Amino acid sequence: MEFSFPIRFLLLPCLVVGGAAIASADQWYPPKQEEYCSMQRKHVLRVTPHREPFEHPGHCRAELYRLRDEQRELIWGRHLINNTAPVDAVVADSGKYVVTMDEWHQYGELPLVIYGRRGELIESHKLHSVENPYGGKYDRFVEGVRATFSGPNWRKNSLVFFGPRDETLFIRLRAGSTRIVRLKDGEVMTEGWYKNLGGPVRKFPKKDWESLVEFGKKRTAELSVEWL
Repeated sequence: MEFSFPIRFLLLPCLVVGGAAIASADQWYPPKQEEYCSMQRKHVLRVTPHREPFEHPGHCRAELYRLRDEQRELIWGRHLINNTAPVDAVVADSGKYVVTMDEWHQYGELPLVIYGRRGELIESHKLHSVENPYGGKYDRFVEGVRATFSGPNWRKNSLVFFGPRDETLFIRLRAGSTRIVRLKDGEVMTEGWYKNLGGPVRKFPKKDWESLVEFGKKRTAELSVEWL
């Protein structure tokens, strides 16, 4: 089953400042300042591209704030690793993690970048490590999204949400496969990963894995109904 809702409204239930980002599949406006709230409005990430982003790559500034009684408390600020700006971002309610997705003008470039509690870079994934982690060794091969001029829009008709205690990020791809990203180190976990590596080698407790998988299924169903 596929869902045709816009990915921006799925990822950003709280607040977006700066207007629509993309006019059509291959038509882009210049990036503007954007704000991304956590689900319960406890934290907000402000992303500010350089005024001349294409002449000054690598100068996109991000600031994470804690929200308290309409007041903002700065937690951290840094330049993101994007050349221009991310296309989207999600913020954990706990403030422990921020995840940015894609590069402006280029889907599939910097598809998943994880920042930690103090803004430190934890992991920057390539698209193949999200669509087919470990080279497809543990799970069935997922056919990549056909690229347009703007690259492969891999998040179209997908679901992205945080797991219990903000320790993981779930990615339900349009093909139906689920990726669970452990945010403390960026490791991508799947059913095949657990059977071949997570359980026998990493000693990931079976009951904890099953609980995580069940959470993902339940939350996927909730979001699917919500966004129909």
